[in-house]
Amino acid sequence: MSKGIKSRKQGRGCLYVVLAGLLVICSLGAVPVLGICPPEGPWPQPPWCVSKVDCVDYPPTVIDDIIRRTTDQVGAQNLQVANGCMFMRSFGDNEFQPFVYQELDYLPGTDEYPPIERDIAFVVFPADYWGNNYIIPQGLYEGIPQFARDLWYDTVTLGTDPRKHNNLENTAKRSAQMGAQQFMVSDFIMLVDDDLTLERFDYPGVESLTQAEMKRIARVAHENGQEAVLMLALLDTAFYDKVADYFNSGEYGSLYDVEVEIQRYNTFDVGEATADLHASWRAAILEEARMAEAAGFDRLLVTPGTIWMNSGEMVALDDAEWLETIAQVRQVFSGKLGGGRFDMTADYEGYTFMHELDFVIIDIGIEQVMAGVTSGQLDEMTERWKTYVLSPNVMVFAGVPEVLHSPIVSSYDGVLENGWIEPGGRYPDLVRDDRVQAAVLETLMRALYETPDTPVNGVIAWGYGWHDFIYPNQHEIRDDLSTSIRGKDAENVFYRWTTLFK
Repeated sequence: MSKGIKSRKQGRGCLYVVLAGLLVICSLGAVPVLGICPPEGPWPQPPWCVSKVDCVDYPPTVIDDIIRRTTDQVGAQNLQVANGCMFMRSFGDNEFQPFVYQELDYLPGTDEYPPIERDIAFVVFPADYWGNNYIIPQGLYEGIPQFARDLWYDTVTLGTDPRKHNNLENTAKRSAQMGAQQFMVSDFIMLVDDDLTLERFDYPGVESLTQAEMKRIARVAHENGQEAVLMLALLDTAFYDKVADYFNSGEYGSLYDVEVEIQRYNTFDVGEATADLHASWRAAILEEARMAEAAGFDRLLVTPGTIWMNSGEMVALDDAEWLETIAQVRQVFSGKLGGGRFDMTADYEGYTFMHELDFVIIDIGIEQVMAGVTSGQLDEMTERWKTYVLSPNVMVFAGVPEVLHSPIVSSYDGVLENGWIEPGGRYPDLVRDDRVQAAVLETLMRALYETPDTPVNGVIAWGYGWHDFIYPNQHEIRDDLSTSIRGKDAENVFYRWTTLFK
């Protein structure tokens, strides 16, 4: 046999081996995708064959160790990926868990508040950004080709990604069952350079909504009898790069514990940069407004809250610029316009533009209202809220048709003194406390019931979770301590008050 023929046969043999190997790999890869499961037996079931409702009792396997090592290597060392069942929840649909109301016996006095005729708006806002929940560090993002980025986003994603799974549908449906009349999501404008240029584009880990995604959100909200609300928020990419660094550092605590918040301007006084910021911000808002109109959104927030509010000589210019933006947005968007969040520790003297809006969102740190009180002192908490909702800073918004308050309260022991925490942090010493969160919401609603003269006529469940799973039965870090009320006692409080205000 000639050497050439022998070489060709050997080459074909190697090719067959490679093809066979690829076939085996593809077959194995297709097993979880197709949901193929072995018969029941004494052996453990692979993670894709386990119910996604509860992964806590899933027995450890070799897959778990592979998953942990993989998440460490991709820069997600501090994610709580406890087992393969939780990891596989990232792929495919999550099972819908309907809301079922439960009485809370530790909140006495509820029978003292019979139903009344009063129009109170109830809103949910799933605050997670729209996009992939794993953050690619900026340096890595810029150093890998586009196809690798696409592969990352298509495969390395948490189960909370509402673009690819049914988390959006489930969240809107459950929040509607809970009584929410408005369903709000956020979109982002990026502050890119030190010259304060604002642009609408995708950034590592945070992606701007596409027109198709906006249509899907509006459609899903409307199918559940809810108004669709779009909030346009501003993200400083310099700060977000630090967020990425923190999430990849494996440190304990929150980014806000270890890093001074980066701002390329004075939050409450941008001074000479006011006109330039408004010019780029207005262009971004108008682009978003046109897309929101085409998608069928009912409401649009036209400001990023107190990202900048001037003092002194720039107030008049600032106010005039906002008024011009409102006028231009109304030419392209037919729905209701809103602004927020307005920080109730700030001074808005000299500003008038909020009175040209259909609704505003206001908030205050819970420690600013409740410090020194315990969650068992319901009467004292109610009185604190009554003083707040009738305070001069809140009364500035009297006359605005809808004033929504956002009681952003995390669910951990000590929140009344220490306030909000970044839910993406690691807090091994904090103890979950759903009761304090429920008591805060309950007493706020009692205060609104008892103060008909307050301009506040709506509440927002801020940070409502994208899924039903709570730590340690899911990926994200300490979601149980977050402001989300989903699956917690406060969800029952929210629902009950939707039935009392008619």
